Amino acid sequence: ELFAVGTCLYREPAQLGDGWDVASVWEVGLDPATICDVCDSLSTEEFRFLNSVLVARNGKLVLDEYPGLGPWRKQEIASITKSFTSALVGIAVEDTLEILDAPVFDFLPEYAHLRDPAKDGILIRHFLTMTAGFQWNESDVPYTDPTNDINQGWMSGDMIGYVLGKPVVDEPGTVWNYSSGTTNIITRILGDIVGGGREGMEAFLRGRLFEPTGMTSAIPKFDQVGTWVGSSYVYATARDFAKFGELYRHDGVT
Repeated sequence: ELFAVGTCLYREPAQLGDGWDVASVWEVGLDPATICDVCDSLSTEEFRFLNSVLVARNGKLVLDEYPGLGPWRKQEIASITKSFTSALVGIAVEDTLEILDAPVFDFLPEYAHLRDPAKDGILIRHFLTMTAGFQWNESDVPYTDPTNDINQGWMSGDMIGYVLGKPVVDEPGTVWNYSSGTTNIITRILGDIVGGGREGMEAFLRGRLFEPTGMTSAIPKFDQVGTWVGSSYVYATARDFAKFGELYRHDGVT
């Protein structure tokens, strides 16, 4: 149903189930003209690659538009996946696993040959905050460039070994450097803690994160050795990703 607000058009989201209540902008106290401006901008050149736009307020869906895809199409969120990894670490800590200040190499004995005194102080916490100190270039080189470290890691066939084999150039905990490689080591360690290989990790993701938040469409992607690629790959509908946002709005309480 379309409503005119000045020169703008606003369409209330359809009630299609999947766990969302819907409301008009008036019901939740939003400025209708602002929402209409968002709707009108979707057809502009600036947003030509946009697939979906959702606005929720107080747990109710207010805007639900799909200029590129449809509401049931699963989408990739790339590096936003790292927020899911952080949430899983939080769940593990809540389960009394004291891992934040544990040395990373303690969890990866098969890579002991890559350990040296400069790396002994690297903790799980440093991987979460991207301050491990490894020499790593992911931000200054386009992802289409094969020399980007994340591409080099995938091409090596052993992302974990590639990252851990890099020299340490900064004291751990002192310099921020964007790194998808260290994020995937976190998910490897989580997978080892959970046990059961790929099936065990997928069950952990679904049972402790996806299902409690109502993300029924979510699909994680695993690499060739069964490690969840927690830096980059979760697929779900836009509405389900908004449910993950609701989890954070409620301080992690479902």
